[in-house]
Amino acid sequence: MKKSSYRKQYLVNPKFQIHFLIFLSSLILVFAILAYVCGYLYYQGVMNSLHNVEMNNSIAQIQNAFATELIKDFQQANTELFFINLGIMFLIFIPGGIYYSHKIGGALYKLDKYLKDASKHQEKVKPICFRKGDFFGNIAVSLNEFTKSRNLLK
Repeated sequence: MKKSSYRKQYLVNPKFQIHFLIFLSSLILVFAILAYVCGYLYYQGVMNSLHNVEMNNSIAQIQNAFATELIKDFQQANTELFFINLGIMFLIFIPGGIYYSHKIGGALYKLDKYLKDASKHQEKVKPICFRKGDFFGNIAVSLNEFTKSRNLLK
């Protein structure tokens, strides 16, 4: 049995797909930073509240010191979780972004190639069909109906 030389190509329309992934990565980063900043500000607010409390006895001072240390530990944990979450989000969303950009970019690449080939040849063209699962299948159907109505199909 002959070994297949077919290689799955994930970047069929690199310019579009790379821009799409940069946009997706930027969104992930912005929302992760926003979540981190909200947590940080919350902890800072609690710390400020603790420092404004009047301490009349040593037990209150010990409780305040304990709470302050606890909040500092929470802030440290929040920072560590920020980087862990950021890594997990990139591990999940970047492959998903590649997959979806492949489904979009592949269909647009095929349409672009089809139209360029059709414009080079003055003869009738074959119907276009996208891969199963590609987005914009309705465009292929509409283009085939158009070329059929103009008697341009083979």
